[in-house]
Amino acid sequence: MHVLLVRNPSEDAADRYHQHLQSIGLHPHSVPVLETVYTNLGDLHGIVQGKSSTYGGVIMTSSRSAECWDLIREKLSPTGRGGLTSSGEQFYALEVSP
Repeated sequence: MHVLLVRNPSEDAADRYHQHLQSIGLHPHSVPVLETVYTNLGDLHGIVQGKSSTYGGVIMTSSRSAECWDLIREKLSPTGRGGLTSSGEQFYALEVSP
């Protein structure tokens, strides 16, 4: 059976997704991502800025989510220090790599 993966395959090492799927008898095919478009930046900006007390942190599971986080952090803190909300409360960020 063929399996379509909509993602860029690893270039620096053997692709672990391809390896795993092949090991169970499947035939993986990766289709590279052509463009990344960020959505809901205004919502994220509001959360990080402290307009929502519902969230105390964020866990990012991809490099694109970390890039999006950096865009918001730079808007909030042009000096690049953006670890605080506008209300002065600490907001935690953690990037998890697979």
